[in-house]
Amino acid sequence: MASIQRFLVKEEQKTYVFNLASLLKLLVLCAVLWVLGVTTLMPNKTQAQTVREMICGGNRDFVYGSHPTIGPIFVADTTQYNLKNAENMLPNIANLVEDVVFNYDPADVKDYMWRTTLSGGAVAVKHLPTVTEMQAWLSMTEAEAAEETDYGSRSYGTFCEDRSRDFWEGDWLWPTIETLTGAKDCASAKPFCERRDLPLIRMMCPETCGCVDPLAGLYVDNGCRQLCRETPEFQAALASAACQDLSNSKQELAWQRWWSGFYSNERGIWSEDNEMMTFARGGAEGNCSFLLSQDWMARTFCQQRQTRPGTMICPSVCGCPGITDGWCPGSCLSDATPAEGGDSSR
Repeated sequence: MASIQRFLVKEEQKTYVFNLASLLKLLVLCAVLWVLGVTTLMPNKTQAQTVREMICGGNRDFVYGSHPTIGPIFVADTTQYNLKNAENMLPNIANLVEDVVFNYDPADVKDYMWRTTLSGGAVAVKHLPTVTEMQAWLSMTEAEAAEETDYGSRSYGTFCEDRSRDFWEGDWLWPTIETLTGAKDCASAKPFCERRDLPLIRMMCPETCGCVDPLAGLYVDNGCRQLCRETPEFQAALASAACQDLSNSKQELAWQRWWSGFYSNERGIWSEDNEMMTFARGGAEGNCSFLLSQDWMARTFCQQRQTRPGTMICPSVCGCPGITDGWCPGSCLSDATPAEGGDSSR
């Protein structure tokens, strides 16, 4: 028994010594960690907080820039970004933009296009080499975009004939039209030809919309390629048109279309009490002599500005006889006596 007791006492002593050594090691480890925290981690945390405050703290609702060659600095206040209500995008395009943003993969880019299939079908997005080049594309006006056709230029691939989806840019442009209107081809896009806010329709469907016909009665002109006025077909239509006001059924159809386009696009811009708005709202019941009641109305109807003139509909009232205006019938060159108010009543 005595030998057993001596053994147990020795074991207890060994255990006590072992536990004391472990405790000392733990204390040393804690001390090292504390020193590490004080000398390294805490300063790093403080620096990180300082950097975060510099980057994310204070007023973040602004952008800044410095002129690249002159140097002065500019700032502009901003509002919280919302893809659904982005000011620099057309209404209803946000959903397609969102699909592109979340599916874009640079590995799929080929021949300057990123192509994929989304829920709505095949989609292509033009891939540009630099942000600067993208800014150049985005800064083009509607008129510039419609006129660019040279290979290698900033061209949308549109010319003076209707374009279906079976050309190189087709899967790039038609998904945009389909997203904005639901139209999948020029036939189904025709109801949107009169919309000023949809120039891409007229870029893609110039024949359907009447861009290439001087007597189509089209009112809005943005998106129509102006070089199409030089085509043989356009010039032939000018040459063969009568130099008389509302003298045939085609002129009458064009008259109704022009006034309808005028009213639908100027509604909310022009006063409803304006004489031309009142006339258009009433179905344009009358003839070209209505335009002679006030000089400004004839100028509005006959002069090309950001809209197409109705010169081919009322060439006499518009002063075409004896002159060579770009919208006057060729037959007017041999007729120097303008008629007063047109040849037909409505």
